[in-house]
Amino acid sequence: MSGAQNMQPQKRAELALSRLIEENPGYSVDAGQPEWIVGTNYVTFGTFEGYPVVYKYFDWSPRKEQEEKALQLLAPTRLIPKLYPVKAESILVMEKLRGSTLHTVEKDLEKDQLQRVYYQLGQAVARIVELTPGKPSGGRRDLSAELGFDYQFYCQADIGSLFDTVMVRAARILAERDVPEKSILGKSLSALRQSRKAILAYPTFIQMDDFHTSNIMAEGPDLTGFIDLEMTRWGNEVLVLAAMLAMMQRGRPERWNWIQQGYEDRQGKSIDDDLLALARIAAPFSQWTRFMWYWSTDNLPRWVIEENLRMAEVRDIKEIVQAVENMRL
Repeated sequence: MSGAQNMQPQKRAELALSRLIEENPGYSVDAGQPEWIVGTNYVTFGTFEGYPVVYKYFDWSPRKEQEEKALQLLAPTRLIPKLYPVKAESILVMEKLRGSTLHTVEKDLEKDQLQRVYYQLGQAVARIVELTPGKPSGGRRDLSAELGFDYQFYCQADIGSLFDTVMVRAARILAERDVPEKSILGKSLSALRQSRKAILAYPTFIQMDDFHTSNIMAEGPDLTGFIDLEMTRWGNEVLVLAAMLAMMQRGRPERWNWIQQGYEDRQGKSIDDDLLALARIAAPFSQWTRFMWYWSTDNLPRWVIEENLRMAEVRDIKEIVQAVENMRL
């Protein structure tokens, strides 16, 4: 094992960033030793010839490759960071979008400003549906070989295979494990399984899955784009609208009307009632995916245990189902 591999991830990130700066004139790190934002990956900030950039370090190459591919495929939407052409084994250099996360910004917005930014969000998602590329032939159709989180299967699987894997394994978990809220979870899963054919009939394209207000950027009441695209996968319009509906839990149901208006204005037509009905059923699909990861094995990562993510997904599915049931679509 090399010396770099023996280092802690943050030390590897610092070494990789130092090498990138040294080999690419014009790039710099913000003053002082970089302060990393640590999550699944490591992020810090700097400039390229005076323009603000983001340095994102990946300690595992498949995640870097997936985000790089997503940034390239979604570039025509102009809603994601521009990717700088820097060749680095473990770091992507991206444009730093203006503003802060919507999660932070919206706390200081008045109602009319909130309406404006969520209307823009609806328009932006409609633009993504309109412009994102369709699925090439040859997607994986085999069931995931791994219990828990199989990242490469998740990113590469044919949409039908992903859907079926989630449904089959989630049903087995509900039958075999002592899961809370089995009644409401069972009802949701049954509705998804019964609607499989209708949901999967819609055209497939690249979809952002990690879709929430911490990955949406805004400057005041103006949307500036989307970040953190390593969790892209194959999806369709039903599942995109489902992801937006899932955001309406915990006190946000009134914002759906603003999103829907922006979405429909961009498309120049109303959302079909059948499409809305399917999106309502599919609203917790992403949470079911994570439920499957966290409940299918007891060999869980430390952070899943520490953050009690098993129970978090049960709670999220329940709250999404209840919120959507009470919404007038």
